[in-house]
Amino acid sequence: MASRIPGLPVELIARILEFVTSMSTLKAAMLCSSQWHEIALPYLYRSINFTGGSYEAFPGNRTLRDLTVLFLRRPELAKHVRHFSIRPAFNDGSNRSDDSPEQSCEGKRTAFGNIEEELKSAIASASHDDMEQSKWLAAADVEDALLALLLPKLVNLQTLDLETPIIPHYIETMFNRVGLKQKPFDTTPAFTKLKSILWAHDDNKYGGNVVAAPFMLPSVQSIFMHRTGSEDDEGDDAPYIDMPDKTSSVTHLELKDCRLDTRMIEKMLAVPKQLKTFIYEVGWGHLSYCSISWPAIRRGLELQKDSLEELWWDYPHDGINWSDDTDDTSPVQSFRDFEKLRRVRIAPDYVFGLRPDGKSYKRLLDLLPRPVEFLHIVHGDEYGVTLETPISSEKAKMKTLYKSIEHLLAHKETALPALRHLTFDTSLKKIKEDGDKIANLVKLAQSSGVEMVLRNNFGDDKWALYDERVERKWGMDEDIVWGQCGSGCNSVPPYEVISLQ
Repeated sequence: MASRIPGLPVELIARILEFVTSMSTLKAAMLCSSQWHEIALPYLYRSINFTGGSYEAFPGNRTLRDLTVLFLRRPELAKHVRHFSIRPAFNDGSNRSDDSPEQSCEGKRTAFGNIEEELKSAIASASHDDMEQSKWLAAADVEDALLALLLPKLVNLQTLDLETPIIPHYIETMFNRVGLKQKPFDTTPAFTKLKSILWAHDDNKYGGNVVAAPFMLPSVQSIFMHRTGSEDDEGDDAPYIDMPDKTSSVTHLELKDCRLDTRMIEKMLAVPKQLKTFIYEVGWGHLSYCSISWPAIRRGLELQKDSLEELWWDYPHDGINWSDDTDDTSPVQSFRDFEKLRRVRIAPDYVFGLRPDGKSYKRLLDLLPRPVEFLHIVHGDEYGVTLETPISSEKAKMKTLYKSIEHLLAHKETALPALRHLTFDTSLKKIKEDGDKIANLVKLAQSSGVEMVLRNNFGDDKWALYDERVERKWGMDEDIVWGQCGSGCNSVPPYEVISLQ
């Protein structure tokens, strides 16, 4: 008996296709009939995950250039795209030689003659002068140059997942022009529906540049950055400098393994109208050669005290060294006036500073606002530990940390009545060394009505389970998924809950 195409209502077919994630299945659905083709087409292009230099929805897995030409030729298809991701980092053309055949006059004429008319027209419209147009045409096969033409055409794009190479010239220029409403975006706005963006850098040693434009886009609510940094001497040329305070729609700002100088972090925190979630994992010095100021970060957050609900202030799993004399590692001021702050994840370093004294144990309780419900102490087994730290100093700092938790729980009822959950990251080594102290803290938490969870963060052996490392998710609950970062710096061993029984 011959197979038949079921005569289903259009609404039901569309509803079914909403749950289909397989590109091959969607392509097969399009071949069923003209009706199915019309219904399935938007779903084929709704999420574009460009991996390994091709997109599987095309016959033969075509290149980014094919995709760009297609969307320039048929803008009605570009309207279907809601999500775009590219992995690994796109080609920026940095390996192109100036004395290559393409750079000769004859070579340029040959190359320009092979460029599709759609690309020529788009480059002409986007260029600000003849020289830029000529260089852009010469780079028409470079993914950086193509993406700068393609992405603004995705008029209904909602999420953008970019991993950038060392010198993403065209992408950075395009985004800055979008933000500043410069040609061609003065008359044709772009990214008007973009809600969430990841800007990651693929190098595992040095950081990429910060781009300010996402803060200027009207619909962006969430910005995620990975391995980006700034220099101390960027001055008036730095991003954000001319952006007015309290003008951005961003409510979620996540800087994972990033390192920003004092001026930039303060300005970045001043731009959002109402920041609700701030996550900052401060990267090590070689990521970008700038000094770090903990008090400056705290000053920047002061402008968001009436809206901030979630704070996560951390450093990477593989550790950090605060021994640089140019870093201001003074303990941060209290968040007592942050009346909406409910969830805090923080490393002890920021709470107590690197030189705690006899009264420093009070700082943890003093740090938190009365309405806080959730507290997570990260790197709880590594407070102040560096290669140069004497054992006696390390033990003194750990004593301060344990005493601070005990002090907090003892005053929980009157000072933090809403606190109901405490997570403490430690290691099996610390459990063995300080098991009695930690067990007493767990008992005190239980008697105070606080659920206390211990997690093994492998702080005593950073490279343990290296082959079992997994890509971290994002967000305060680590439930937001982006593409895997090529730097390898966003993977950790799975943290495990420790039971004392």
